[in-house]
Amino acid sequence: MFWSNVNGRLNQLKSSIATRLTAWYCFVSFLFAVLAATTMYWLLATHLLDDDDTFLQGRIGEARTIIRERSDSDEMLLAEMHREAANAPGSQVRIISKNGQPFLETPIKGGSIFSEYSFNMPNVGENQAVTWRSPEGISYRMMWSYVDGPQTMKIEIALDRTQEQRLLDDYRNALISIISILFVAAAAGGVVIARRELRPLAKLSALVSEIKEEDLHQRLGTQHWPIEIQPLAQSFDRVLSRMEDAFSRVSTFSADIAHELRTPLHVLRGEAELVLTRLSSSNQDYRNCIESAAEEYARLTVLVDGLLFLAKTSQMDTPINSASVSLLSEVSAVCDFYQAMADEENVHINVNVSGFLTLDSALFRRALGNVIANAIRYTPPGGKIEIYSINKTELTKYHGLVISDTGIGIEPEELSRVFDRFYRSDQARSRTSDGTGLGLPIVKNIMALHQGEVIIESVMEKGTMVTLRFPVVSP
Repeated sequence: MFWSNVNGRLNQLKSSIATRLTAWYCFVSFLFAVLAATTMYWLLATHLLDDDDTFLQGRIGEARTIIRERSDSDEMLLAEMHREAANAPGSQVRIISKNGQPFLETPIKGGSIFSEYSFNMPNVGENQAVTWRSPEGISYRMMWSYVDGPQTMKIEIALDRTQEQRLLDDYRNALISIISILFVAAAAGGVVIARRELRPLAKLSALVSEIKEEDLHQRLGTQHWPIEIQPLAQSFDRVLSRMEDAFSRVSTFSADIAHELRTPLHVLRGEAELVLTRLSSSNQDYRNCIESAAEEYARLTVLVDGLLFLAKTSQMDTPINSASVSLLSEVSAVCDFYQAMADEENVHINVNVSGFLTLDSALFRRALGNVIANAIRYTPPGGKIEIYSINKTELTKYHGLVISDTGIGIEPEELSRVFDRFYRSDQARSRTSDGTGLGLPIVKNIMALHQGEVIIESVMEKGTMVTLRFPVVSP
């Protein structure tokens, strides 16, 4: 289980654009930092070697001058060479006579360099420097040259590079530390930059996810997007246009069907009721048949009216007659209408509302009536329905109305489908056959026209709470 979670997380990171951008940013930053540090290290090392070679050439030139000027007196030559060696600590000079025997070797701290040097210096090349590292790990720079004069001598000179090597080591360690810090900073900066630059994409995704069927008229390409995201927003706008057109066609088709069905249904219903008024009690079988047909006509009429209303209110540009109304007056009028139904089901309705709302009174009454009718229909005898308003201190953005009942409740998995057209749960179908499955979709459309929303919360066997939230309209 643990490894599967780890693998899943790794796969998610691999597929993340932000992660890949950060990785590439870190890699490129690290590569350039290493190249820059390597170049700087090489330049410093080369500069120090050039300085050493210049120093060695200068020492050879000084030794050549001393040998030529003091060649007549070995004692003076030795004294002069020792004096020069004292002025250049860290270096050692050895002079070899023509017969190959050491003639002079200046002292140096730590012993003789040349006694440990196993390289055959003449094979290096005259006036050419070579680097040698002793078994103890000390680095030396060496050079040799001949001196022509009364007697030909060979000058060998070595320079201890311990201080320079320590400087290079410290410089290298400092560069490694700086690169490590820069790599961590680049990684952190890469994450911040990637998330910041991908924020428009996340915003576009959020806007797309919030688009509902009533928002198909919205367009995303009108906003200011980065040039890389603009084609995506425009493409999605074209998809929205096609969806809006298709949805409009479906709505128009539904409205046309509803109009076509409405008239014949009214005619059939009227004829059935007319026949019922003229049938005598002795024709009971015919009466029962026609009464059943009349009930079905009435049900179909309600269904068609609901479909027609949904088709009209599905368009967000549908005009509404908004005005400031008394919430108590509107709720009381609806409750009075449904009081007889509530008394028949032995359901008590409590109203505790106040304040004013800006809304379309007719649409609001229809939405509230649908909610109350559902609450009465699915509340057992002896239950109650509470209707109360939400004041401004509880919701700063919305005013609202809550309809809470002690009914049978709704299954959690069915809550997401209660706003689907014609959807009725198994409990609803088994309890009553009066519903059409259009009541809550109508409520949703009405609330959308008011720029509000409807929220349903329910607990099985305890009841359902429906909240109608209306936006606050500034005076």
